[in-house]
Amino acid sequence: MTVLVYKKGERDNPCNWRPISLCSTMYKLYAGCLASRITEWSVSGGAISSIQKGFMSCEGCYEHNFVLQTTIQMARRERRQCAVALLDLANAFGSMPHHHIFATLQQFGMPENFLRVSRELYEGCSTTIRSVEGETAEIPIRSGVKQGC
Repeated sequence: MTVLVYKKGERDNPCNWRPISLCSTMYKLYAGCLASRITEWSVSGGAISSIQKGFMSCEGCYEHNFVLQTTIQMARRERRQCAVALLDLANAFGSMPHHHIFATLQQFGMPENFLRVSRELYEGCSTTIRSVEGETAEIPIRSGVKQGC
């Protein structure tokens, strides 16, 4: 089941709601253990860059913020120009088709046992959406990652 959590903006615009998957406790434990092992594999194997800070269980983005602030201060002090580009991909978590996710993980050399159990979590996956007006019929999920699990 999926519930929609309001973000901001007009309430009648579906883009202003974040889908959160409500999963069983056992599923969350299993997925959490798998995610931890995959993260360990991806960091130690170089599939994730050491400069990746977001969504990692380390210092977060503080280092990136510090580097950005220091760079801007140095440019001002030395009266040099400084260009900064910030990139935010719209619906990054919800838009990637599952087969692309698994193909990419395979190309990075993910061990077959991790790949197999990850695929099993998404095979034949569907959800219903609950709102104040009731619950929808089953909706197949073919893209994105579950958020909230």
